[in-house]
Amino acid sequence: MTDACTTETLIAHVKHGITLLEELHLLAQTQSLFLEAGDLVGMTTVVEAKENLVSQLLATRSAVETCLEDGKSEWKGLQELKSLKERATYLLERTRASSSGARSAPG
Repeated sequence: MTDACTTETLIAHVKHGITLLEELHLLAQTQSLFLEAGDLVGMTTVVEAKENLVSQLLATRSAVETCLEDGKSEWKGLQELKSLKERATYLLERTRASSSGARSAPG
């Protein structure tokens, strides 16, 4: 990254990632519903949307990692980043649970 990453930029990247995680969580829940209904067309649409979100999440993760590599030690103490990390962790756990439920749904 040619420009130094500011705290505001880092927080914006993290917030964008959380928005993507929220969308991924909703899609995981939707996928479970389509699976229960046996709707293969709906499943295909959801899987494609999830793949797109994962690509966006990977790009966002890369942007966050680039910011963190800048080594700004003051980021470690930012309360806003702590709460965003907690939200992201919660969403990952819920998405994982939704996805696990979809895989174990009776067929």
